[in-house]
Amino acid sequence: RYEIGELKRVGIKETQVVKGQYSETFERKSGGYYIRTIGYVADENGYRPFLIDLSTVTEIFCFQRVHYFFSGPGGPNVLEVPISSTVLASLIGGNTLG
Repeated sequence: RYEIGELKRVGIKETQVVKGQYSETFERKSGGYYIRTIGYVADENGYRPFLIDLSTVTEIFCFQRVHYFFSGPGGPNVLEVPISSTVLASLIGGNTLG
């Protein structure tokens, strides 16, 4: 889970905006897992989730409380850390979410 909060000012009104993402893991019947990554924005308009990515992976392991995913159909395994570059850019000041 990645999350950042900031204050947004419109005129004299100031509100808090929270942007973030989390992932959910589902087992596949054919083996491996689906990883669904959800982004969200929470502000004065409420909580608004949206789908960022749906990936398949073959193995998951955890090292020092960080989950790593192995994938790569037909080739060598590729190690992935579960954060969307789109959301990462948004969290550090790039494009806005939602």
